[in-house]
Amino acid sequence: MILLLRALVRVLAFLLLTVLSLAGLAVALASAGGGSGDFSLPGLLRLVHAPEARDEVRQLLAAVEANGPVARDSALGGAAAVLAGVLILVGTLTPRRERLVTLQHHADGDLLARRRPLAQLTTALVEQAREIRGARTRVRPRRRRPGARLRIRADRAKRRSPDDVRAAVTRELAPIDGDWPLRTRIRTRVTKGVE
Repeated sequence: MILLLRALVRVLAFLLLTVLSLAGLAVALASAGGGSGDFSLPGLLRLVHAPEARDEVRQLLAAVEANGPVARDSALGGAAAVLAGVLILVGTLTPRRERLVTLQHHADGDLLARRRPLAQLTTALVEQAREIRGARTRVRPRRRRPGARLRIRADRAKRRSPDDVRAAVTRELAPIDGDWPLRTRIRTRVTKGVE
């Protein structure tokens, strides 16, 4: 159901962007076309009460229509704007790829894990130690090789030494540390109010 809703939202967003861009194109073409309506260039100048800007706009439009460096720069600017719009549409519609942690690499296949469940597993293991009052883990997968970097922040009581807490974290991570290439960095923090 969620996948269907996501697809529907993407299609509706694409349709709304398309309608908006076509409406903007229609207004731009009507403005450049001349005439005496509200969407014509003289009509827009009347609406903003800027008759003195009419001559400057006329000179600019004449320079854009003529051959030369101004026309070339205008064409390049328009092409760059269209390219930027296409890139924004592609970036909006392309799904974001989740970075997975490769834990083991075999000829039969790879053992992969998502970052959040691996962080939750590590946090649950670390919090089993008596020396630790709480923990938080961040997982960063390696790009080329199997494994990940774990940044563990362990909360401790004031009477516990940081070395004891680090040893306890290392001891609790022993079941997964030997099988998977995980590099851990442990920081400790004194929890206020806990003795």
